[in-house]
Amino acid sequence: MKKVSFWFFLIIFSYISGAYAFISVTELIENAREHDFKEVCVKGETIGDIFYKKEFAWINVSDGSNAIGVWMPAELAKNMSHPGDYNHAGDFIQITGRFHRACPEHMGEVDIHLDALNVLKKGSNISRPVDKKRLKITSGVFIFAVILFGIEIFLRKKEKENEPEG
Repeated sequence: MKKVSFWFFLIIFSYISGAYAFISVTELIENAREHDFKEVCVKGETIGDIFYKKEFAWINVSDGSNAIGVWMPAELAKNMSHPGDYNHAGDFIQITGRFHRACPEHMGEVDIHLDALNVLKKGSNISRPVDKKRLKITSGVFIFAVILFGIEIFLRKKEKENEPEG
């Protein structure tokens, strides 16, 4: 009986894990025809802005190599902390939805229509301390450029003064 239970569990587990095997955005883009209108599961960081249109929202999800648009209910998008940008790490999410290589609803855009969303890690602020060495070098180069510019103006004035009137 234990052997039968073990094999039954193994078969069910492999079926469930195979049904929701994660796919990269790059794989979706490169093999779009193969995945068209199929259920896919993607993990990635939300990036850019969240665009709302009535009761729906459009987000972008990046897996680190490429990004794809995701069409979802606006209520789910409102629960997200913030998308990633220069100053923020966006929410790291797992999405399941139907992939479209040329979505008929969105003028032929490549997108995923969301069926399920799971926020794996909330977004956070990114601190970017100033590199004092770079600041000093940049300031020095700037001052040197201003001095050179001043010398150039001075020399041009001097040249105009020395030109014969004619």
